[in-house]
Amino acid sequence: MGAVTIDHNHEDYLKLRVLITLFGGYFGSRLMTNIREEKGYTYGISAGLMSYPDTSVLMINSESDNEYVEAVVREVYAEIDRLHTEPVSEQELTMVKNYMIGEMCRSYESAFALQDGWIFIYVSKLDDDYFRRSLRAVKEATPQDMARLAQQYLCKETLKEVVAGKKMS
Repeated sequence: MGAVTIDHNHEDYLKLRVLITLFGGYFGSRLMTNIREEKGYTYGISAGLMSYPDTSVLMINSESDNEYVEAVVREVYAEIDRLHTEPVSEQELTMVKNYMIGEMCRSYESAFALQDGWIFIYVSKLDDDYFRRSLRAVKEATPQDMARLAQQYLCKETLKEVVAGKKMS
């Protein structure tokens, strides 16, 4: 599943990354907890933002047996509805923030990783303050931000569903 969304220069992008991580961007995410851990429909499911010049793509992907495809899609939509209607708890948001800050630290712990980061900044035409702003966005994200961003950018109507596999009879 996926949809075109805002680019990395948009003022909401950095906090949207927090929402997408909470939704499906790490092992403890809502999609993994519901669809893998509770329902057992798949071994893995994830959501992420792929950044391109002038746009980004929200991607939600998984593999499952044919018998679970419709249920997986239904549960993804149910988790979107939950983000629209139920506030994210401070505890859940803190866990996601801690995860993201840890990932930032691990991502730039070597000279080559730092080099790749600066290449990303240059190629993406971002300002030198991008990493500082990224960290600040994670630290300052609130449950209210998550609700607003979910309602604005997680729209079931704009998601495209693509299913590949053996045709069911």
